Amino acid sequence: MNKKTFGLDIGATTMKLVWLTHQKEGYILNASLIAPSPPKGMLSQSPIDEEEMAQAIKKATEDAKIGTKLVNVALAENQVYTKVIEMPSLSDRELSSAIYWEAEQHIPVPLSNITLVWNVLRRSAKKSGDKMQVLMVGAPSLLVKKYQKVISMAGLSINSMETEILATVRALTDRFWSYLSSSRRI
Repeated sequence: MNKKTFGLDIGATTMKLVWLTHQKEGYILNASLIAPSPPKGMLSQSPIDEEEMAQAIKKATEDAKIGTKLVNVALAENQVYTKVIEMPSLSDRELSSAIYWEAEQHIPVPLSNITLVWNVLRRSAKKSGDKMQVLMVGAPSLLVKKYQKVISMAGLSINSMETEILATVRALTDRFWSYLSSSRRI
């Protein structure tokens, strides 16, 4: 199922929104907008400031005429822990147990305060002592919950959360593989 989503990046002074549609020939820009963020932005814990942020997001989506309620949110790089680690080749089940031991070595805050996700980047087909590469991302749980609350207050639903750099890399690699699969090979 191809869900229609738009991207939202909330910065210290501005919000950036972009809504693209994928077509055979490439992407079509449906809407984009840069709008000012409220002064306290996502930094304040005050319910009044959260409501102000939600209203600013809602107004920006209406001004941009974004026609979907599903949003992909960019999280600030400086608030998220991202690390590519090498581990012995493990099954998915073994990895889900071992990843928390690895996370304790690389994330300098208690894991009880972190929402941790991971993805295998490279796994060897051989089982003979080869290493696997795993992308590990940890975001403060309070930050994740705050985004979920404010986005919901704006009348939207979160499809995904990721850092700007991970979104850029994913977009470029998805586009590269899409290009390769549609190109003729000689």
